[in-house]
Amino acid sequence: MSKIGKTKTPAKVTNKATTYKVTTKITKIRPWNCYASVLGKFESPKWDKITISAKAYLKLMFFINLVGDHEVTGYGKIINNEVVDFSLPKQVLGTLKADVDEQAMTDFVMSKPVDELEYWAVDFHSHNTAPTSASSTDKDNYAKQYSMRGNKQFIALIVNKKQDVWCKCVIGGDRFEDVKVEYISPSTLSDKEKSEIYEEAKREVEATCTEVEEVRTSVTTKAHWYSDGLTTDDRKVSRQTTLLCSECGAELEYPLEKSEGLCYNCMAEYKIIGY
Repeated sequence: MSKIGKTKTPAKVTNKATTYKVTTKITKIRPWNCYASVLGKFESPKWDKITISAKAYLKLMFFINLVGDHEVTGYGKIINNEVVDFSLPKQVLGTLKADVDEQAMTDFVMSKPVDELEYWAVDFHSHNTAPTSASSTDKDNYAKQYSMRGNKQFIALIVNKKQDVWCKCVIGGDRFEDVKVEYISPSTLSDKEKSEIYEEAKREVEATCTEVEEVRTSVTTKAHWYSDGLTTDDRKVSRQTTLLCSECGAELEYPLEKSEGLCYNCMAEYKIIGY
């Protein structure tokens, strides 16, 4: 007779979670941003209508077209509700954004006379041929600009090659009031003036803008010796170029994606297509 022993029942393990009550100071709220945002709800817009001079408007259009398919950003000088000039800080151009670092902004401010800084109250950037409505990223940048400007109102202007315009007065960093935009036609300028403005815009773009290659390519080697029944010695080799989305890095598969340099998801995000 075999001896059957008692089966030992495994002990139950009870995990007891210890709860700690931690009290900390609020760190996510920035007092001055809160102060400016709340007071901004009661401020009247400093601008509700502006005019862009013929010279400034032509220069702006030259900036937008000189950079090709890229975006460009800069500042406008406004005096008595008229924008009289546009200027560029140093920046790195991209198809969906133009990057200006803190040093470039500091250099731009230092290049202007102190008594004129208050007039550089227009923040502009282009959208190539895409719609000019502000993205969530644009609005986040405007909030930062508001803070950097000492919590003072400024004008946000987005334009494209089709001359569509989105223009708002930024108040409190998160309030956007409509600004009506009119411009004086460059046709009122002489041929000499137009040529001089073009040369000025061209020099400024060359001095401040760096272009980066947005679409990266990779070369892969594919051997067909197995599927084609060929020997290793006489295998066929083809080289295939893979195009990647300039914004998220995803592989581009479809003709429209490849022509735009963007995947469908990114085109939808930036409202390039109704996707």
